Amino acid sequence: MTGEVSGRISMWIPTGFAVLVGAGLIALQAPKLLHPSTALAMTARAPQPSFSCGKATVPAAVAICGNPDLAALDAKMGDLYAPLVKARPGLRAEQRAWIRRRNAQCGGDVDCLRKSLSVRVDQLKAD
Repeated sequence: MTGEVSGRISMWIPTGFAVLVGAGLIALQAPKLLHPSTALAMTARAPQPSFSCGKATVPAAVAICGNPDLAALDAKMGDLYAPLVKARPGLRAEQRAWIRRRNAQCGGDVDCLRKSLSVRVDQLKAD
């Protein structure tokens, strides 16, 4: 199905049928049509941190992986860190020490992690 919207042709994307299960009854819901921009937004990936969430075991890493805002902050930190580590001897050891302190101080506390990551981003920006 196509439609004219604001002088532009746009495609409308069907979402398909959904199966609703409740109280032992199964019902089919009629398909809905989504505008392409909505469909694209729905498929947009959440921010990924600078490390693999599949290997996250400590509470801080698990919290970062589970919170898009923290993941975005961590990714920003990683983007700042990557070019600096090649140019600045000792930064790798400093970063590892910072991670150990952050993990010990914050655990999985989202507010603590947000503050810690923000401070670290500012520190790396200053370098």
